[in-house]
Amino acid sequence: MAKKHKGKGVNPDGSRNVEHIGEGDQPVGFTEKSTLPFIEQRERYYQKWLGPCLTVYHEMQPILPHVDVYLHGPSKKMKRPFYTLVTGGMSDLRMNTPPGVPRRAELIGYLTAPPDPDDPEPLEVYLMRHLATFPARHDTWFGHGHTVPNGNYQPFTTDCELTGSLLVVPTFFEDEEFLNGLTIDGDEVIFLWQVLLTTDELEYKLRHGLEDLFALFSIKQFPPYFDFDRKSIV
Repeated sequence: MAKKHKGKGVNPDGSRNVEHIGEGDQPVGFTEKSTLPFIEQRERYYQKWLGPCLTVYHEMQPILPHVDVYLHGPSKKMKRPFYTLVTGGMSDLRMNTPPGVPRRAELIGYLTAPPDPDDPEPLEVYLMRHLATFPARHDTWFGHGHTVPNGNYQPFTTDCELTGSLLVVPTFFEDEEFLNGLTIDGDEVIFLWQVLLTTDELEYKLRHGLEDLFALFSIKQFPPYFDFDRKSIV
């Protein structure tokens, strides 16, 4: 059973903090009914919009939700000159959302080059999988504009400045038809772009809001790809 939580405090940008302790309790076992139809439906959808899948990073543990991460390569035909990572399985479980908010989601991220083929779980894949299970572990939800610090703003690696994630609808690369076309068991599935930020960038968003952060992205030519070596733009 996931730990209950409640909002605490309002940030200057109007967003609320969600209180959670530790990693939460990951549900173990299997769903009451097979999720194979969901998997097949998502895979068909991803191939239609993202092109052929190059690799699937499978979750090897019997935990819920069972989140695999798919790697899709560049495609001239689909005008995608980059690599795409997308989770598959986060949407198997409904999130604990307020009324009127989509209850199922998947995460998406972008790369300029494929991960090391000899690495069974590259850091980008681990971070996406870990965040995709967060709502189930904490009985909460994710939506457009949410920020999630890495613990107490801990860097993702010992030599990088990135300390948290911003989740936004990925209109930078994706069109409306892709974003609004997937339903699972009658529910809309939203796609959220996982953007890794520094502490200064996360605090800037909380102080000034998402629109001002996007404006800064444009001015500073923010790279839309996973890049653990980049420096803060704030």
